[in-house]
Amino acid sequence: MYVHLYNTNLRIGVPSDVMARELNVSYDKIKKYLEFLVFEGLVYMTIDDHYKFTDS
Repeated sequence: MYVHLYNTNLRIGVPSDVMARELNVSYDKIKKYLEFLVFEGLVYMTIDDHYKFTDS
């Protein structure tokens, strides 16, 4: 998931449902991981459940 977020060119970030589908992981598990990454300050939510790296 980390690589998926890092490699995106989308200005608005990657939707969490797309990450779940492309990584073949449940939506609930992706949300749990994203919440952790947000808490750690590594990613942030842009709009409506889209996520980006803090340094990209």
